[in-house]
Amino acid sequence: MSEILAVEARLLEFLRTERFSAGRDITAETDLVASGFDSLAMVSLLMFVEKSFGLWIPQNELTGENLQNPHSLAAMVVRLLHNQPPVA
Repeated sequence: MSEILAVEARLLEFLRTERFSAGRDITAETDLVASGFDSLAMVSLLMFVEKSFGLWIPQNELTGENLQNPHSLAAMVVRLLHNQPPVA
């Protein structure tokens, strides 16, 4: 679980400094879409993940469930880094 929290922390830092205004409180459970996360933000986030973790997220993983909030995104990144199949 600590690996997910470490990835989550890096994602939150990126989102807080690069995607959302400084006054916006972004937490691990913040609904990204409801917070104004758009396609441009998504591309930027995907590039951050690729650069930071050496991982390109396959299109079939770009689901509402996986991208719901920073925590679900971090869990997906860790799962993919360990080449584990999606949870059904």
